[in-house]
Amino acid sequence: MPYVSTVVGPVTSVIRGRATHRWTIAETGAAPTDTWTITGAPAVGTVTLYRANLTAGTGVTINPRLGRTLAFLTTTNDVIGVSATTNALVNDGTNLKYSGLTAGKIFGRSLPSNAAADHAISTEIVIVEGVDA
Repeated sequence: MPYVSTVVGPVTSVIRGRATHRWTIAETGAAPTDTWTITGAPAVGTVTLYRANLTAGTGVTINPRLGRTLAFLTTTNDVIGVSATTNALVNDGTNLKYSGLTAGKIFGRSLPSNAAADHAISTEIVIVEGVDA
């Protein structure tokens, strides 16, 4: 099955005077090397929610991560964060702070636990503009 990612958002609201942006991502045919992109993210922000759910496929877990560039590596400054949890449902609210985005883009990989391109994954991301000291 070919890889398809459908990104909806950002849906933006203002909460306590700060812009809050929400995206949903639906992936089908996902393999560990597949990457999706959200656009419209603030240049400086805090990821307050990263919820990903492996809903189908031969893998049993995912290990999601976010980066600033399409080819980001977890060993460079291009990485925004790697989930500390490997599970079928990852619900991470660790407030990942970032800056230095190019054109408001954040790249994500769900990293299912096996190489088959048969996974379906649904993801929700919430980002608040700015960072707290």
